[in-house]
Amino acid sequence: MKYYFFKKHSAAAHIWTGKDTACRMYSTGGMRKSGKVYDSYGTRRICSMCQRVMGYEKTPVNKLELRDMTLYVW
Repeated sequence: MKYYFFKKHSAAAHIWTGKDTACRMYSTGGMRKSGKVYDSYGTRRICSMCQRVMGYEKTPVNKLELRDMTLYVW
């Protein structure tokens, strides 16, 4: 899984789907396009809208180490 975020540490990490963020803020102009795509979100929180879209709203992504978007651990 890839993550899109800015250098500013207080910004949330967004789940990157390949061309857009899961919450679609990237393509709709809701965020600056000056961020970068990373392999890990580090200590940042994950955007709650991205979590909801990806189906992780019951167990926050921040608590899981997900290697595959199709795998979900309850």
